[in-house]
Amino acid sequence: MLFLKQSGDNESSTENTPVHEKKRLNQTQSFNDMMHFLALYTNFSSEVRKQLGHEFKDFIRSCTFSGKSCLNETLYFNHVVNSAFGNCYTFSTDRKTVIPGRDYGLSMELYLDQENYLGAGLSPQAGARLVVHSGEHQALPEENGITVSPHTATSIALLEVRIKRLKLPYTTNCSTTWDHTWYGARVNGAFAYSSERCQRICLQFAFEERCNCSHPSYMDLPTGFVPCNLISSSLAYGCSTDILEEFENQNRLCSCNMDCREISYETKISTAMWPTDNYWCNLASKYSLIEECEIADHEYGGRSHHQDKLKIQNNLLKIDVYFENLRVKSVEQSPTYKVQTFVGSLGGALSLYLGITLLMLVEVMEALFRLIYGCCVHCCRRMFTPSQVFKPDVSKFHHQHRKTKIKIGSKLPQPVFFTGTTYKFISNILILILLH
Repeated sequence: MLFLKQSGDNESSTENTPVHEKKRLNQTQSFNDMMHFLALYTNFSSEVRKQLGHEFKDFIRSCTFSGKSCLNETLYFNHVVNSAFGNCYTFSTDRKTVIPGRDYGLSMELYLDQENYLGAGLSPQAGARLVVHSGEHQALPEENGITVSPHTATSIALLEVRIKRLKLPYTTNCSTTWDHTWYGARVNGAFAYSSERCQRICLQFAFEERCNCSHPSYMDLPTGFVPCNLISSSLAYGCSTDILEEFENQNRLCSCNMDCREISYETKISTAMWPTDNYWCNLASKYSLIEECEIADHEYGGRSHHQDKLKIQNNLLKIDVYFENLRVKSVEQSPTYKVQTFVGSLGGALSLYLGITLLMLVEVMEALFRLIYGCCVHCCRRMFTPSQVFKPDVSKFHHQHRKTKIKIGSKLPQPVFFTGTTYKFISNILILILLH
């Protein structure tokens, strides 16, 4: 969240003052006027606010989609009232674009009617606000969108971007519903979940809880609270400033996670002068904006050619929205290690570092068998030593049996403790021990 500080004459006096001793700076007069107007405007009913804004037939003078007319409010447009921009019209249709390019996109011609703009500095800009968004969510013109100027033809080329994130236990911890938030029961399905909408509702409830009124710019849900009058001299202004400081210092947080599935649009914007000096009169006659129109240098009907041209050029604008191509840019998060990948990697590591294979298991069994066999043979050999073998007195038979060979002791077969395979196994074990 970005906080802007108004600069003024009193700013230098508090420059070297500690933060906790600084006095709250007052808003500028123009901002006070805007906050006072918003408090009055949002206090009206939605029907009254609709009547105060541009009507559809006066605002949208031409609409074509894929070369066919879409100038029907009931069939193609949804109306909402926004506190910052008044009447907003959302184009919605089941028809699809199968060919990229401007000729098969959405084209509209708008009339701003600046003569009916609010005075007293409440309408310092002229133009239209355009938001391209997915059909699952409602538009947020305050946070998103493009401002289109009069006397221009604006071309907006789109590229669809789809982002997919992972839920817990992954660090993104994304969400698809309001269930994890503190506001799920109060939203009650009024909006599809999005992190931006969640932040707005979080701010709305924070203002209502502390200040007992709603911020005029954050009244997404009808809760019955009156709009706050946030002029510098009001108590609501001090309360709202304290809340914003709590969010800024992270003493107050919102339970809003990122979207698991998000669709956005990358835009390429180009503009050209429209209408030209040779075309403005055609538009004036087409939409009956002036009584008579002739491109001439002389005066007619009590009005000059120059004044009528300025009126048309300062109030008309054209918008072309189309897909640059039919490709979709996809950004998808995936786990580095899935369960199957982890088990496979673990088995490979065990085979590499410990040498646990079927052949090595057979060699271990063979080594154990030979070791036990060798121990048994060794024990038997000690039980039957040569000192316990019968020794005859050969001196008595020396002359009689001089050439007779007498076997004094008996030899047991010597065990073969290790073979080449066993030595190979033992050497592998020693190498692994040294490596670790």
